[in-house]
Amino acid sequence: CPAFSPALYGLVGQIDPVVCLDEPFGSLAGGGSSIAALPGYWGSIASASSVSFFQCPHGYCCTGPGPCYPFNTCAGNRTGILCGACAEGLSQLYTGTGCRPDEDCRDAGMFAGALAVGLAVALWCLFGQSERPTATVSIVVYFYQILPLLIVPLGTQETWEHDVAALFNLRVPGGRSDDASSGLCPVRGLTAVGKVWLHWVVPSFAFAWLCVVFALQHISAKLRARQLQFGTAWLTLAMLAYATALESVFALLRCETVLGSSRLFIDANIACYQGWQIPLFFVALALYIFPLALILWQRSIARSRGNDSAARRILEAPYAKRT
Repeated sequence: CPAFSPALYGLVGQIDPVVCLDEPFGSLAGGGSSIAALPGYWGSIASASSVSFFQCPHGYCCTGPGPCYPFNTCAGNRTGILCGACAEGLSQLYTGTGCRPDEDCRDAGMFAGALAVGLAVALWCLFGQSERPTATVSIVVYFYQILPLLIVPLGTQETWEHDVAALFNLRVPGGRSDDASSGLCPVRGLTAVGKVWLHWVVPSFAFAWLCVVFALQHISAKLRARQLQFGTAWLTLAMLAYATALESVFALLRCETVLGSSRLFIDANIACYQGWQIPLFFVALALYIFPLALILWQRSIARSRGNDSAARRILEAPYAKRT
């Protein structure tokens, strides 16, 4: 193709004569055989004369600020389709998108911190709530839970708002940097899919602590005398973990057509619609109808008993009119 001809490229050595094509979406062609990937895109040879480009997960492939050459550039020692996996001998960072050598994954202390945070969350669910949640608490909690839906990432780094939102969603905060030296790597051999499951560490520990206190209540006379509101505590924990549950399930179900086949977006080296994903479809359906079903159930109980339900008030707090 004519050198420096904008928006045209041709693959030299693939076919003769060379076919000049318009640059695909997600690429930047500069004439000749030069074609590069724009930030956030990954390219692969589609035929003897063309290159196809696909959007990749945030921070996986070309991170900019300018175009990347070659067009299949991966960030943070990543490799494979859409840069979905770490290179051989490397593990996925939990707080980041980079990869670290397996022998350097020594951040298992994260689980001790998650255990402590889970205890704090469980105690707050049991003892730290008033009969009627204050307007300030409701506004702050619900706002930061939905904040990630309102923020459009403009770079490879998460902002402080993402970290605060992660805390309110019972997750370990951390940026999306591809710098392998700055993130946490708690498990050797961690993959992108395993990282999603680790989002459940803090909620699982909090649930376990509630179970422990529930068991102790049947043993200790002092705890029995306090008449702890376990129903409200379970419900509060469920609502705090709800956003993380939705995000995790849909991350494991999101599939994109790449190179002619349906692949898991967070790790395109994995083909979609496998057996382990089938139960997740039912989990997603249950999570989708969970809030409405729970409110209707609480209303029916309150009406039948002729009293006001604290659990129902927690669910309705974000929507209640303030005086």
